[in-house]
Amino acid sequence: VAICQPLLYAVIMNRKVVIIFVVGVYLSGIFTASIHTACTLTLSFCGPNTINHFYCDIPPLMELSCSDTYIHKTVIFVVVFCLGLFNVAVILASYSYIFFTIIHIQSSCGRHKAFSTCSSHLLCVSLFYGTVFFMYLRPASKYSVSQDKVVSVFYTMVIPMM
Repeated sequence: VAICQPLLYAVIMNRKVVIIFVVGVYLSGIFTASIHTACTLTLSFCGPNTINHFYCDIPPLMELSCSDTYIHKTVIFVVVFCLGLFNVAVILASYSYIFFTIIHIQSSCGRHKAFSTCSSHLLCVSLFYGTVFFMYLRPASKYSVSQDKVVSVFYTMVIPMM
């Protein structure tokens, strides 16, 4: 809205719309966290209790479980896939609209400025979703604790700094 219809931004992004967006984000976060929590609470642990990771994340925690985690991993895969697919679809749709709007900007300086702003944001979003999908949407046979540590530092520290 800020790029495609800047003069109507205040009208389109009114308080009601912002509240709806905030509530939607919180509800999806609560939904995802509830599923992760429910899956974790049903696991049984009987071996070592030291997580080989920088923080308590779901995949390394499931590696410590002595119960079967296939169903849990499948549920988490489906939830992350569906929410991630929805988010990526919304982002791609909005960036397609932005791209076609930027192309119609008459000034080359204005086009360059808009592309510069959007490209850096799109790069950060792509890196974030790429690392999150790598963490949660790969087959169990490809699981590696050392790779997870590097990727988790990347999406929790490097991308927010960008």
